[in-house]
Amino acid sequence: MIHDMHADRIEIEPEPEELDRCDELDIYEQAIVLKQKLLLTTAESNDGIVVLPVDLETRDGTEFLHYELNGEVSSIDINNIESVEQVVE
Repeated sequence: MIHDMHADRIEIEPEPEELDRCDELDIYEQAIVLKQKLLLTTAESNDGIVVLPVDLETRDGTEFLHYELNGEVSSIDINNIESVEQVVE
């Protein structure tokens, strides 16, 4: 983050990668509210997995996405997600 000092306040401008992360969080939150499936790609699943997101949780400064896959709820650190796409059904 870039901090600009002023006598009465500190202004913070997000770095470009932080803006990208905000866009991703918006996608997760929208999918949770609208019950939309997402295609997640991680280092372990190059083909991606289609999941139904159910919740976002912040734990120790890290965001976790809770999702349903094959009737079971699991979670993933969103930093481990390489790409996310909305699934159109």
